[in-house]
Amino acid sequence: MKLNKIKKHLKDESKSFIPDIKNDLFKTLGIEKPIKPHFKFKQYVLVISTILILAVGIYFFITRQINEFPNTLITVDINPSIEIEADDQDRVVSVIPLNLDALLLLEDTGNLTKQDIYIAMDIIIEEASKAGYLDINTGEVRINVINERQIIEDRIKENIKKHYKNNQRVEVAEYNEEIRKKAKEYNISVGKMRLIEKLIELDPSISIKEAKKLSIKEINKRIRSYNQEDITESKVEYNQKVKEFSDAKDAAYNNYLNNYEVAERELEEINEFIKNKKNHLARNKINSFSMKYMNGYELDFEDSDELLEDLIEELEEQKEFIEELIEFKYETQLEFLHDVIKDGTNEDIFNFVFDNDFSFVNILGNIYYNDDEKDLILLIYKVNLLIDNTKNNLGIIKEIDELMEEIDELMEEIDEVIAEDDIREELKTNDTLKNIKDKYNDLYGNKGKK
Repeated sequence: MKLNKIKKHLKDESKSFIPDIKNDLFKTLGIEKPIKPHFKFKQYVLVISTILILAVGIYFFITRQINEFPNTLITVDINPSIEIEADDQDRVVSVIPLNLDALLLLEDTGNLTKQDIYIAMDIIIEEASKAGYLDINTGEVRINVINERQIIEDRIKENIKKHYKNNQRVEVAEYNEEIRKKAKEYNISVGKMRLIEKLIELDPSISIKEAKKLSIKEINKRIRSYNQEDITESKVEYNQKVKEFSDAKDAAYNNYLNNYEVAERELEEINEFIKNKKNHLARNKINSFSMKYMNGYELDFEDSDELLEDLIEELEEQKEFIEELIEFKYETQLEFLHDVIKDGTNEDIFNFVFDNDFSFVNILGNIYYNDDEKDLILLIYKVNLLIDNTKNNLGIIKEIDELMEEIDELMEEIDEVIAEDDIREELKTNDTLKNIKDKYNDLYGNKGKK
């Protein structure tokens, strides 16, 4: 037996014949036996683990709150007012029009989402300038920056100032001392304080303490809700008016196009007659064609092939002329409406009247005019359209003097073109020309003819 096993055996055996009197001796002497503390390791491990998990969670939560970058709201105010939401990388998250002008302007800017905010603002300002919202000398762009954290708000404002340091028309909004004091008192950014004041102006029932708990996005959403209804209503009215006008334009053009295609087929028939030496049939068909589609065109039958080529060319030029008249009427009246939107009110949009009459296509679509006569007709048509739009929307159009100057210039051009030798006498004495001069004089009636 090994030594260790012998020792263990002797120890076990001793317990059976040597009594353990240690506890009895302690009791006799009145000594309390010290209790050896029993360390419960598993319980302590569980408590310590729980504390560590909580500590780590709190650390990450606080770190996230410190490092989290709340999105920035940037408003670009020209006359169109546009709101840009930007992320922590200064990229556009969303773009929202704050009035109908802005809605129309954003149709020309393309999609600005994910663009650098400085590029996005450049595009907005450039398009606003093209659309006539920014006067070269007096136009002003005001930019507001709002963020939950003042340090971020200040950084972006400074970057915008640097970006537009050579553009005197761009101003980054700064707030007065009163707003700054309030912002400091409530421990919020200056931009957020100004936003809260706007909300209170619209809803006096809300307090600064209540509004302070809201995010800037939520505050702004509430502010927008007060005028969103007007914007939506105006948008619906605008779209409806434009659709009705566009439908009238398309109907007129499609009607002309149908006639044009019939005319093309008739020219193909004439070509077949000429190829097959059926000159008599070709001549009769050409006379018929001229009466239907080019009344007034002088026919020369010496060379049928050349005459056919001339007719094909004239038909194409007539089509281009009709398209030009239709598009001019459409685009000019849209510009009128856009001017009303820029300078007028929502009520003015509702009161605006489009001239949906495209019946001139039926009249001009079957008559031949030489180039000078086309120029004259186009001038007469432009004047007629401008006068009618001015009269129909006289109480709405603000820049009446500029329109009158444009009409004066066109009337002078008409007088110059009439003097040309290539203008047929019947066109010079046409009722249309007489009527346009009467309209012109009538328009000046209330203003005083110069």
